[in-house]
This record gives sequence, structure tokens and C-alpha cells, in this order.
Amino acid sequence: MELARRVARMLEEFGLADRADGRVGEFSKGMKQRLALARALLHEPPLLFLDEPTAGLDPEAARQVTEMIGQLSRREGRTVFLCTHNLTEAQRLCDRVAVMDRGRLLALGTLEELSRTLWPGLPVEIGLGAPLTDAAVGALRRLPGVRDVQHEDLWLTVSVTDENMVPAVVETLVREGARILHVVPRQPSLEEIYFAIRGDQAS
Repeated sequence: MELARRVARMLEEFGLADRADGRVGEFSKGMKQRLALARALLHEPPLLFLDEPTAGLDPEAARQVTEMIGQLSRREGRTVFLCTHNLTEAQRLCDRVAVMDRGRLLALGTLEELSRTLWPGLPVEIGLGAPLTDAAVGALRRLPGVRDVQHEDLWLTVSVTDENMVPAVVETLVREGARILHVVPRQPSLEEIYFAIRGDQAS
């Protein structure tokens, strides 16, 4: 009885209750993936290993599966190990990332930890409404906590030690008469981190 109740609950949660008596061979790829997740969770494992769970799915089905994976972690507190080549998917779903090559662990950590290991400092992208003066650039370079300043036309990238430096950067620019349109602290993407790690290994 307990097993039957658990099966019914899994089918309901994964949107398959109306197909409980259907033939699996007639299911769509998205339905088969949801069914695979339901089967994996039937015995309520504390750890769940998923290998390319959205491979071959159309965008709508892939979104459904990734939303379910996120719910498993956030709502139920389960630990999910996701093996995937989809870096965008991994960045959206994972708290920590491991980069492996032929069974060797190349890197492990949060995106912030990995990015700071590769590129000390946080890049802050600033859009300007007018060209920046040399005096303003110089004032930024002298600011404690600023590692680097790159300036081209109406774009400015300031590398700072951490996000707490962003207000000081903005205050300095305003004091120097800069016209600021937007300020965006930018963490490198998982794709950028991945290729930087692989590049370091190749060299």
C-alpha cells in the first residue's frame, strides 16, 4: 500500500497521473525523462545522480525537466549530482561545479570561487553618456581596491577587489563629472571559466 501511494504521488508530481496506464513506448522524450526522474526518486534517495537529463529534448521539455531538478534541491533538500556538457544548464542549476577531463578533477568550487582563482578581482562594466576624461581615469586608478581600468569610447571596465568597492567607484566617477548610464558587476560565466581552465591545462 505504501509503495502504491508513493507511485501515485510521483506520477502526480511529475505530471504523468493521466498516463499511468499508458505505454511508455508511446511517451514523448520529455515524458520519458520525467518518468525516469520519478523512478529514480521512488525510493527517496538522499543523493541523486543524473547523466545528461535534458539530452535530446525540445526546449519546452528541457525546461520542464530542469525546473523539476531545481525543485528537488530547493524544496526537498536533496543533493543532486548533475553530469552535463550543457554549461548554461549547469550554471543555472548547480551551487558548486567540478570540471573533469578524462577522469581527472581539474577544478572544484562555486562560480565565484573558480572565477576569483582565475581572475583576481571583480569586473564592473560601466556605460557612459559622454567620453571620460583622463583625470577621471587617473582618479579611478588611484582608488584603493581598484586592480585595473580599461576604457574604450563610452565603455569602462573597472576590476575591483570585491563588490563592496562598487559604490566608491561610482562616487569617484560622479565627483569627476562622469555621466553614468548603468553599472553592472559581472561575474564570468561558467563557459568562460571552463575554457580558461582547459586553456591553463593545455599550456
